[in-house]
Amino acid sequence: MALSISQQFFVSSVFALFSGILFLAMARRQPRTRLFTYWGIGFLLLAAADAAYGSRHLAPDFVSIVLAHAFLQTALVSLHTGVRRLRDGQAGRIDITGYLVIALTFGVALWFTYIDPNFEARLILVASTTAFLVGRTAWLLSGHSRRMGGSVPANVLAGLWWLVVSILIITVLATLTYGEQAKDLWQAGPQVTTLLDVRPVLIVLIVCFAIWMELQAMRAESREHAHRNHEAIEAGRAAYAEQCAREIAAAGTSPLWVALIDLDNHRTVRRQHGHAAADALLAWTENTIRGALQNNEGLERHGTDHFILIAPRASLTEARLIAHEIHKRIETGTCIVGRTPIQATVSIGMARLQAGRATPAALAAAAHVALYKARSAGRNRTEIADDATP
Repeated sequence: MALSISQQFFVSSVFALFSGILFLAMARRQPRTRLFTYWGIGFLLLAAADAAYGSRHLAPDFVSIVLAHAFLQTALVSLHTGVRRLRDGQAGRIDITGYLVIALTFGVALWFTYIDPNFEARLILVASTTAFLVGRTAWLLSGHSRRMGGSVPANVLAGLWWLVVSILIITVLATLTYGEQAKDLWQAGPQVTTLLDVRPVLIVLIVCFAIWMELQAMRAESREHAHRNHEAIEAGRAAYAEQCAREIAAAGTSPLWVALIDLDNHRTVRRQHGHAAADALLAWTENTIRGALQNNEGLERHGTDHFILIAPRASLTEARLIAHEIHKRIETGTCIVGRTPIQATVSIGMARLQAGRATPAALAAAAHVALYKARSAGRNRTEIADDATP
């Protein structure tokens, strides 16, 4: 049995509602994703628009027509904002054009609903402005697909949005051609494939390919970040080994300390805010540590979330003072990533040059054992390796 127009809108509303909930749930699990939050909001607004359209025989015209148009186009602006966030540097900009289009459509829809009721003019207005809003998103998705090297999900997703644009253009042309025969919203002209008929299917396809595209991008970003991270760590370890060997040779009977400094919440920041935020926190931590050092200490990257410090000619008291100063500066400082303040703490393990611990690798291993003790004891503290006495 064929569904009525109102029933089709309600079916589409249910699909959009569940899609919005799915996107928001994924955004909660992966807050660093740049697409899911805005698309979740957009699909919830789309569900509200379809519900209002479907109730047009039950609700006042202001709710079922004018507000429905506003919900629809606000949903499209939210979806467009989500795609803009896929491009670096676009996150903080307000979509002025989109909101101007919404205001224009809202005002003119009021006019054609109450002052000069004209179904054809209202339909042409809404379909044209909606085609413009959808076309902007389709254009950005096409560009994003090219930046991703023509990935399959990005290509298909862009194609689906261009399909929506073409259907809306057909709607405008059919309304101009057939006039009153286009009485049913988005049911314009005889035997014309309409947006309403295929809307639930489009929603499912767009959701599936958007999730696929974003997960693919996240995997590619993770691989690229892992490669850069590996190179930085290897370079840091090589620099440490070279400098530590020189300091050991020059130490004689002078004390020499090596400290491993672990950033306690690095993994949490990476999960919640992404690789870029975690890298920014690492850079801020390195700069903060360097600000606590004297001229003769050396600091290098030694792992995913920790640094290694060489403190030549330092007594146990001086080594503890260095660690204390590092803790104080990290705890009292704040790393600002975008507009998000991030607090950090570090755990430190320290080892002193002595018999049986006279190579860079042996000193680093002893410091790592002390670092493990600091972590096990609750983090944000310093532990000294056994037998590291003056």
